[in-house]
Amino acid sequence: RTVKRERQRTDNWDWGRFITRRRIIIAGISLLLFAHLLMVPFLAVSSYLHYRSAVLLKENKIDQSRRFLSYADTTFALSKSLYQPVRPTYLFFSLALYPDNIFAINEKTGSVLHNTLIMYENANQIFQLILKKNKTNEDRGILDARISKMTKDLNSLEDDLILLTQKLPDKPEK
Repeated sequence: RTVKRERQRTDNWDWGRFITRRRIIIAGISLLLFAHLLMVPFLAVSSYLHYRSAVLLKENKIDQSRRFLSYADTTFALSKSLYQPVRPTYLFFSLALYPDNIFAINEKTGSVLHNTLIMYENANQIFQLILKKNKTNEDRGILDARISKMTKDLNSLEDDLILLTQKLPDKPEK
């Protein structure tokens, strides 16, 4: 003879006592605060990677600099996409100036680094064309085009650097 045993409910958790109005409000505020601060670590990582890319570029380690710049671009895009939905709240409380300036500085730093890498490659090609013996008319045309591109890139670089110097705070006097 088989006796069916009824399963006793082992879940004695009282959800009514756990889910209270106060805990829901605290969880909601915590979630909002988390969403508003989520972009900060990615922005900090992006800033650091831009810095490392610039240092490596200064040390003439072009491939490593390009790799760090690629990582910086990815984290910067992520932080910017996390910032856009919460920007109205920052604007409402008049706090958007600081993140906007940091984003502008990072964006212009990335632009300066990209332009510098492009100009580095262009300068190498110009150097090879200048040293080439028996240049054809096509080589001279390419050389002229590269030199004119270099001047345009220098003007763009100058504009980005001017904006960076305007956005960056002055170094405090000791």
